[in-house]
Amino acid sequence: MGESAEACKLHVGCYVCSMLPHVRAIECVPNISDGRHALVIDRIAGAVATTRGVRLLDRSSDRDHHRTVLTMVGDATPLRDAVLAMMEAAVRLIDVRTHRGVHPRLGAVDVVPFVPLGEATMAECADLARVVAAEAARRLALPMYLYEHAAIIPGRQRLEGFGQTEEAVILTARADQRFVTSAGDRLCR
Repeated sequence: MGESAEACKLHVGCYVCSMLPHVRAIECVPNISDGRHALVIDRIAGAVATTRGVRLLDRSSDRDHHRTVLTMVGDATPLRDAVLAMMEAAVRLIDVRTHRGVHPRLGAVDVVPFVPLGEATMAECADLARVVAAEAARRLALPMYLYEHAAIIPGRQRLEGFGQTEEAVILTARADQRFVTSAGDRLCR
């Protein structure tokens, strides 16, 4: 393996990292709010796995946290399509009104971080996050919260300040008027 793969502490020995010196790809590691229902998780992961140009690398569920973390990789356009298909499936299949887990959550899809691999840049990942958030808000009529490098509103860079409990997270989101855009959408920026 090349230098890039050896430097990668998270992906030592993985196929993608071994190709880093030659690839421009983006990894996405969304957390969905279901870690207990295998059929639901299978259908949501299937929305990713069937997207041409995207490779589903891993799927890890935790019953106590009631979360599943998916790891996928691809170029920006097919990755956008896979994430939107995954979000649509999760919103359709997960009833957050009955969700209980030890980890606070924001919704059926909790976080959707994008990570640059190879020659991809963090700026490309932030742009992709904004595109996905805007399209998901339009399609699903749900609020989106952009944080870290994708944040548009000052003070939104840190997700940790959003709340410690599930109820605090949801109440903070509802009470914060900065979540409403000038067009009246509920796009959390």
